[in-house]
Amino acid sequence: MIELEKVYAPILIPTLYRYEHLKNCLESLVKNTLADQTDVYIALDYPVKESHWEGYNKICDYLNTFKGFGKLTIIKRDENYGAYNNLRDAKEVVFKKYDRIIISEDDNVFSPNFLEYINAGFEKYGKDSNAIAICGYAYPVKLDYQDNNALCIQTNFSAWGFGMWRNLNLDLERIRNQQFFINILLSPRLLFKVFKSGIRNVNYLIDLAKNKTTYWPGDIVYSIYMVVNNKYTINPVVSKVRNMGWDGSGENSGLSEIYAKQEIDNQCTFVFNGNDDYALISNQKKLIKYYRFSMYLHIRTILKLVKWYVLYMFHLKRSFSK
Repeated sequence: MIELEKVYAPILIPTLYRYEHLKNCLESLVKNTLADQTDVYIALDYPVKESHWEGYNKICDYLNTFKGFGKLTIIKRDENYGAYNNLRDAKEVVFKKYDRIIISEDDNVFSPNFLEYINAGFEKYGKDSNAIAICGYAYPVKLDYQDNNALCIQTNFSAWGFGMWRNLNLDLERIRNQQFFINILLSPRLLFKVFKSGIRNVNYLIDLAKNKTTYWPGDIVYSIYMVVNNKYTINPVVSKVRNMGWDGSGENSGLSEIYAKQEIDNQCTFVFNGNDDYALISNQKKLIKYYRFSMYLHIRTILKLVKWYVLYMFHLKRSFSK
C-alpha cells in the first residue's frame, strides 16, 4: 500500500505597506520546524495613500528574494481591495487547493513550534464538530496549569494566528449578515448568553445588527457565533504568538505595550499533553475578568440596547402600516 504524502496547512498573510512587521513575521515563521514543508501565500494589497508606497516597494523587493518555505506565492493586487476583501479573495484562492488554512496578520511573530502545534491540532480536532479553529494566541491570563503542551477552550476568538478548516470557513462566512445578529437580539435566551460572555460582545452585537459597517473583524463575529452555538476554539495556555501591531500602524489597533512584551513559548517542538481524554481548561470567566470593562461601558451599552429595541419596533410598526 502506497503511503500518501503528508500535506501541511498553508499560511495566508494579507499585507500592504508594513515592511518591518511583515519581515519579522516571516522570519519568525521560517524558523519553525515545518517551514520548508509549508506553502505561504502573501496577499499584497495595492497602495491607496502616498505614504504607503515606500513600505509597499520594500515588501516587493523583500519577497522577491525570500526563501525558506515550501513555496512562496504572492497574490499581488492591481487595485486596492481593502483589508476585508483582500483577505476574503485570497482565502478563496487558497481553498481551491487546500481543505484547511493558517491565517495570520502581518504584525505577528511566532514561536518556533507554532506550525507544529497548528497542524497537530488539525489532525486531533478535525472530527470535533464544536471546535471551529485552532488558535495560537493565549491571552495574558494566569492559569493554574502552565505546562507548555496543555490546552484550553474559550469562546473569545483570536485572529492573531489561527488554523481553520475550509468547510467551517464557508459556514462562518454565511453568518456575516445583518439578520443573524438581529435574531440574537430578539431572542432573550441568546442575548443572555452574549451578556454572560462579556459586555464587549453585546456592544459589538448591536452595531452588527444595525449593519453599521460592511466589514467587521472575524474575531468579533466568530466570538458571538461561538457563544450562541456552544462552540469553542482550541488555544494553548502559553501563547505561541506575540502581536506587535499595537504601535498605531494597523487599521484596527491603537497603542499598547502589553502585547508586544508578552512572553511566548520558546520550545522548538510541540507534543499534545495527556492521553486521548485530553484535559481542556475552561478560562472564560478569567478572560471576562481580564478585560475589566468600566461601569460606564456597561451603562452605555444598556442604553444603546434599549435605543435599538425602540428604533426596531418603530421600524416594524411602520412596515406593517404600509
